[in-house]
Amino acid sequence: MRKPRLRSNFLLGALLLALTLGVYFQVCGFDFIILDDPSYVKWNRYVLDGLKLSGLKWAFTQFNDSNWIPLTWLSLMLDATIYKNWPDGYHVTNVLLHAANVLLVFIIFTRMTGRAGPSAFVAAIFAVHPLHVESVAWITERKDVLCTFFGLLSLWAYVSYAHNHRRSRYIAAFVCLALSLMAKQTFVTLPCVFLLLDYWPLGRFGQSDGLSQLRADLRHLVAEKIPLFLLVAGFSVLAVLAQAEGGIRSLAAVPFSARVLNSIWAYGWYAWKALVPLDLAIFYPHPLERLRPIGVLIPATFLVAASVVAVVNVRRRPYLIVGWLWFLGTLFPLIGLIQIGKQRVADRYAYLPLLGLYLAVAWLVPSLLPGRGRMRQWILAALALSAVGVYGLLGFREVALWGDDVQLFEHALAVTEDNAMSRSALGCALLVREDIKGATKNIERAVQLDPDDALVHDDLGSAYQAAKRLEDAAREYRKAIAIKEDSASPHEGLGTILSQWHQYPEARKEFNRALEIEPKDPMTYYNLSMLCDELREYDQAIDYARQGLEVDPKHVECQRQIAHVLSDQGHIDESIAAYHKVIALAPADAEARLRIRDLTEQKLKEPASKNPKPASPAR
Repeated sequence: MRKPRLRSNFLLGALLLALTLGVYFQVCGFDFIILDDPSYVKWNRYVLDGLKLSGLKWAFTQFNDSNWIPLTWLSLMLDATIYKNWPDGYHVTNVLLHAANVLLVFIIFTRMTGRAGPSAFVAAIFAVHPLHVESVAWITERKDVLCTFFGLLSLWAYVSYAHNHRRSRYIAAFVCLALSLMAKQTFVTLPCVFLLLDYWPLGRFGQSDGLSQLRADLRHLVAEKIPLFLLVAGFSVLAVLAQAEGGIRSLAAVPFSARVLNSIWAYGWYAWKALVPLDLAIFYPHPLERLRPIGVLIPATFLVAASVVAVVNVRRRPYLIVGWLWFLGTLFPLIGLIQIGKQRVADRYAYLPLLGLYLAVAWLVPSLLPGRGRMRQWILAALALSAVGVYGLLGFREVALWGDDVQLFEHALAVTEDNAMSRSALGCALLVREDIKGATKNIERAVQLDPDDALVHDDLGSAYQAAKRLEDAAREYRKAIAIKEDSASPHEGLGTILSQWHQYPEARKEFNRALEIEPKDPMTYYNLSMLCDELREYDQAIDYARQGLEVDPKHVECQRQIAHVLSDQGHIDESIAAYHKVIALAPADAEARLRIRDLTEQKLKEPASKNPKPASPAR
């Protein structure tokens, strides 16, 4: 009996893997998206340097992006070691982690309940549900799939501990939970999930109906988890400290009454989108004080009704209370009472919590079908396959949106209200496509919607600069700096404009401030090198360009700048050698080949005893 069951479970696992890859294989052709991926990977020199000591120190000792997520950074650094700046590789890793999570869900739920069929259904819906696409298709959300991977390993180890009480299993659960929290502090409620599972399906509460026995069991099981509670408490404090760097919004920005009302609404929204996952977006703007109590009447009624049903069926159908509290509890840290960012809700927040709803449905539906026998099994199979098929098609369609920045943010604006975040991101995506008119129009609208956002002023400055509207660009950069002085980008943008206006002392000041804020940006070193070259400070120009190459050894413009400055100084041989290095970095660079030819001809024309300084070549 055991061998056929093992073969059946292996086949189900293979089908789940094929299902996951069938929905997500298309990400292999996707690029980085304009939102957050550049700061996480594309422009992050610590990540692109791969696994180096300086990167390890940075990952473990700094709050970055208002997060402390060292394991996520190490994961991205490992990818960078393998894939460099090739986006497909990062996408593949995300998909493989999601596939591993799907298999872990199937294995763990089967181990807990002894029922492979419903467990496979839970894993299949988890694999393809459109609400989970953001966590997988967005490289930045590596932290979601990675922390869930280690969180599920912790759950697996705990389930094994509950069965055999081996200390090694408890230690494994503790270590895996710590690793999960080092990827992202999402699983801070996992010890509470363990307690729920102790009730059902692990059955670790006493079978007696006596209240005293129940209290004794609860005290024992809570005491058993004290090390886990202490662990998550420490990481919770760390998360709050990290978010205090800029992620947490004040009560003045989002009043507590608005947070409470939105939290009630959000619970209903997540439950509804679990059932009908249409009109999903990368960003949902927060309504702030526009939300009124009447607006949360329906979700509040649903929450109360669902809770009553779960409590009434606590003995007859214990999976309802377990699944419902799993959903409510694991979503609680993300629901918005502590408001992080400007979003109202986020698809990625549902990655773990929806497992509770899947669990409840997977066990409830069979209990509602009358009778036994083959016909009932066929009906259940048909219902399950239909649900997986529908959600799979919707998931496949949702994944496709992430293949194009412009499409992604146009869709977000189409299914939500007009908002500055999506407008600005769409404008930046259009700017990358060199649609300057479209970019400017969208980012100007973003500034109208949120004039107090430094980022949109910075983006508008970039759009104006691309359109050669330098005075307008400088004005927007200065507004961005006035709102958020410790952002490197507007300082650098303003510095380039001041350089064009030959206001070199002011430009140098802006570039130096940008370096203080972000010392790993090779473009800032390049801009300083250009400035020093204009001032004929040749040695310092070369020094800045070399510092840029230390940050990014493949930065072509810094290498080209060295070659140009050496040419300006009359060091023809050294300049030719430097241009050869440019060609080594960019073999198709026609300008470098032309300069080598011109310098070689110049060298041949000069007397051997003379080495006059040539005129500065036009760049």
